[in-house]
Amino acid sequence: MAVIAGFKRAEKTPKLQPSQVICYWSVADIDGKKLMQIDTYGSKLRQIPGKQSQTLQLDRSQAERLHQILKQQFGFA
Repeated sequence: MAVIAGFKRAEKTPKLQPSQVICYWSVADIDGKKLMQIDTYGSKLRQIPGKQSQTLQLDRSQAERLHQILKQQFGFA
């Protein structure tokens, strides 16, 4: 599990991954600060399907930064 401290553009071209997973998200108020948590679980192709794979947490400032990146890259309004 990790709290995202910042975003930096990678110097590589992404490849389409061979498997798909569902992303679960939740929000909690922790010590007076709102945190969004994003969890993914192992795909059907994993050795242990359904096992929690990744957990990422964003506070308000990093959620705003991600929103800016998505607007720039996908043309969201």
